[in-house]
Order: sequence, then structure tokens, then C-alpha cells
Amino acid sequence: MDAERGRPEGGANLQLPQADPSCAACGQQADFVRTALEVAGQMQQERDAALQRNSELEAQVAELKRTQFGRKSEVQPPPEPKEPEPPPESPAPEPPAADSDTPEPPPEPPETPKRGRGRQPGSPTPPREERPDLPREPERRELPEEERCCPQCGAPYRPNGYERSELFEIGWKAVCRVIERARYRPTCECPEAHAVTAPPEPRVMLHTKLGVSVWAAALVQVFGFLRTQARLLRDWEASGLRVPVSVLSTGLRHLQPLFDAWIAELDRWQAEATVLQADETSWRVQPLGPGDGPARHWLWVLVTQGAVRFRVLRTRSAADARVLLGAAARDGPRIVVCDRWSAYKALAKACGGVLLLAFCWAHQRRDFRRVGTGFAGLLEWSESWLDAIGTLFWLAAERQEAWDPQRPLERQSGAFQTRQGDLERVVQGLFDRAREELREIEEQLEAASGYARAELDAQGKALRSLLNHEEGLRVFVQRPEVPPDNNAAERAIRGPVIQRYTTFGSGSPSGALLTEQMYSLIATLQKWGLNPYHWMREYLAACARNERQAPADMGPWLPWRMDEARRAELSRPLLGPGDAGAALEEPPEAPAALAA
Repeated sequence: MDAERGRPEGGANLQLPQADPSCAACGQQADFVRTALEVAGQMQQERDAALQRNSELEAQVAELKRTQFGRKSEVQPPPEPKEPEPPPESPAPEPPAADSDTPEPPPEPPETPKRGRGRQPGSPTPPREERPDLPREPERRELPEEERCCPQCGAPYRPNGYERSELFEIGWKAVCRVIERARYRPTCECPEAHAVTAPPEPRVMLHTKLGVSVWAAALVQVFGFLRTQARLLRDWEASGLRVPVSVLSTGLRHLQPLFDAWIAELDRWQAEATVLQADETSWRVQPLGPGDGPARHWLWVLVTQGAVRFRVLRTRSAADARVLLGAAARDGPRIVVCDRWSAYKALAKACGGVLLLAFCWAHQRRDFRRVGTGFAGLLEWSESWLDAIGTLFWLAAERQEAWDPQRPLERQSGAFQTRQGDLERVVQGLFDRAREELREIEEQLEAASGYARAELDAQGKALRSLLNHEEGLRVFVQRPEVPPDNNAAERAIRGPVIQRYTTFGSGSPSGALLTEQMYSLIATLQKWGLNPYHWMREYLAACARNERQAPADMGPWLPWRMDEARRAELSRPLLGPGDAGAALEEPPEAPAALAA
């Protein structure tokens, strides 16, 4: 309370009149004015709080509009070319001596001129791509008889070879394989003699006429190319093959045990990696009974070099993060590239130094971008931070090009050491700038209110997050094998997120288990450049030959154990009888003796 003026601090700038103690009316008037000033002060405080809250809500609305209707890509547009500056009138100062202690500023990313879309003028025409793996179906077209002669005198033309051209076509049709198995009966009276029949075609699924190619196509289409089962069945029906949805969904779940051994090998191999990237998103699993728990689950992904592992888990907690990492959370030091979710921090703390968290700079960049989107007055400040972080990404990419993984850090090339020094200076400059700006913001917060306070709060929140995660954000600087972002995990989980909007997750816990296995398998195959159709057909055929069990030797089916010849074979499209679009030969006629 301001004793001199008799009003609360922050109230209206009014002064109480000097009241006569002997006058009752003057005392009542003074009490009334004092009460009015207190109410005015409270209203001023409420107004400032409402303005601040309104500014925060406007920032949220702006961010939601950007995420819903704005540009989804975070790639910065190329800078526009700057106009050349006029030459200085006075001579430029001489550069500092070589023994000066002043560090050289880090290089700026090269400014690329704005490039139009499509093929650029003057660029050479790209050659047509040859496709030698496609089967050739020769066709010959002849001229009619009346056109093989001279139109004036009628003299016949002489054959002069063929003019060759190629035309690529694609088609899919369902076929019915009619398999005739030869039977033989004995012609003697021996007790051990009995009728014999040629072995049947191996089937991966009993009690159904759907062959291996159908199940392989269903698995790749649903989990590799993210098609819903209903759309896939409509496509097949239009091609002549009608399959009930219950047959397809039940059959896919029955195939799940065939991949348990492969997934176990994937887990063992991924546990040996030293750098892991993790991410998670919500996933729905429809409960079938009271004991199945809530419908909301979480789809976790773990990406290492040459391997992708998905897991559908019940929660987003540190306990389930430990399940995702598996043996990596127990054996030896590991680096986990992740976002700033608290479950990773709790897990790293519980593991006692076994896990080192490397936080994602792309997530940190989004904090500054969100400030510029929500507050128009901070757009320039936000863009300056985005440019600085963009320089960090550019230097990290330049350093990666000069890095030799076979050499230790101190024995790298001179180009690497130069870029390493530039990167260290840029990172240190970012944190020094954040500390200085945060100190100034905290000083201004004491006197700010309303919209100005909301702006300062948004700036301070982004800077505090940057400084609070400084240790994890610096990990990639001294470890070139660690990427500065978590984009690999986010790209891996993007496809399942898209399919989640069309399928609403998994229909049962068993379907969730098949989903995580197929996502893991197909994503890993694609990382190695293998053709998922070819691999799936060969693997299911091997399971069918092994009496519907997984092969005993998993080596030929693991990409990291295959030799180059095997890997090249499985990377090509699968061409042969029974494939989509390939016609089957008519079976030969049975001999007369067998027919009798």
C-alpha cells in the first residue's frame, strides 16, 4: 500500500484528499475513494493477466493453424540473392596477424540461387532407363498383303528385317493352378506294394486354396504399402479373385508364429548397436475382453544401422522404453538419440550411466519456430535462431562428408579438423547467446505485463529448454557417428502414423503383434535394398516346405548375414510362374496308360 497517497501499488494514479478528522462526511469520502482505488488496482492486475493469457492463446491458435493448414515441410526456402554492395570508399582494414588470438568466424552456408522446378534450361536430356530384369514378350506385326507392293507399278517389296521398339506394360490377374499329381498302382502281389502318388504342392496355410503368392502379396501390401485389407480385397475382386475378409484377417494372424524366429534374430543383432534412435506415437488396440486393458497403446520404434524394430506397448513410460531397448539398456554404454520426453530421462537415470541421451536439434529448432509463428513481433528473433541452427546442421553435414569411421577423432584429416573446429565454435556460440538473452529477458520480466510479458515468457521458455538440455545437445559434437537429429526414427514411424488414420490401429492383441513384426521386417528389408515381394515369397515357400514351420537355418533370410550374391538376388523383382501377370502353361496330357 502506498502510504503517501493512500492507494495500492499499480492502482489508478489518483491521490486521496486530505480529510478533516472532525468531519464524518470527509472520512466516509476517504474510505470510498480508498476502496475504489483498491478495486481499480485489482482490475488492472486482472486486465494484465487477461492480456497475457489472450496473447498465449493467440500464439496457440497461430501454431495450430500452421500445423493444420500450413506448410508441413521444415525445409527452409533458399535465400534470395543479395544485391552487390557498393565498393567502400576507404580501404579495407588489414587482416589480423597469423599469431593473433582472435578466432576466425565459422563459415556461412553457401547461398544457392533460387532454382525453378523441373528440368533446368540447358541441362542434358537424361537417358532412358533400361529394365533388363523384365521378361521379354516378343510380338511381330506384319503389313497386309496389299501394302507390300509398290503403289504405282505393283512390284512386290523385298523383306528388309524388322524395326524394333519397346513398350512397358503392367498387369495383374488371378490364376488357378490346376495341379495334376500322377498316381501309380502296383502290378504285383507283394504285401509291401501299395499305390503311390506324386507329392502335393507345399502350402503355407492348410484348409484353403490360397497359395503362397497370395499371402505374400497380402503381407507386403497391408504392412509395406499401407493398404487397408478392405481396399486390397476390392482390388483382388476386380481382378477375378474374391476372398472373404474373415479368411484374410484370420489367415494373416495364423502366419504370425512363422516370423518369431526372424524377429528374435533381429533383436539380438540390434542389441549390438552403439547408436540407437527412438520415437513413439499413439496406437489403438481394440480390447476383446475385460482383461485386455485400455484400448490406447503406444507404437515405439528403435532404429539402428541396418535395422528397424517396432513394438506395440501399453504405456509411454520408462518401463516400456526399457522393453523397447531390450539388452541395449543393460549391456555396455549406448547412445540413444531421442526427443525430450521424460521417459527417456528417467530410463537413463535408472540405468546408472549405461545410456547416454543425445537430444534432437530438430525438436529444439521447432521451439523457436513456434515462437515466431505465435508472436508476429518475434518473427525476426525467431528467424535469426533458425538460421543459426541451420548453420549447425550444415556444418554437421560437411563434417560427415570428411569423416573416416575407421580412424579415431584425433587422427582425422585436415578438412575434418577444420569443420570440427567450426562446428564446436557455432555450438558454443549458440549456448552463450542463449544465456545472455535469457539474462536480459529475466530482467525485463519484472516490469513487463500483458502482451509484452507473454512475448518474454515465450522467448524464455525456448531458451530455458535449450539450456536445460545442453548436455544432451552437445553429444553429437564430439561423436561424429551420432546424428544431430532424430529424423531417421521419425521417418520410419511416419508410414504407420498414416495407416493409423485409415485402420484405427489393430483389431486385437494378436493383430498388434503381427503389426509390429511386419513393420519391423519390411522396414529392415527396405533398409538393405531387398525386394519385399521376392523375400516374402521365398520365405513363405521355405516355411511351406518345412511343414509350415520357420526354417531351421535363418542365415539365408537375414540381410546382415547374406553374401552379396544372395542380397543381389533378393533385391530383384520376382519373375516366374505364379507371379502377377504371368500366365501358367497348360499341363501336359496324361499318358493313355495312366488315363486307363
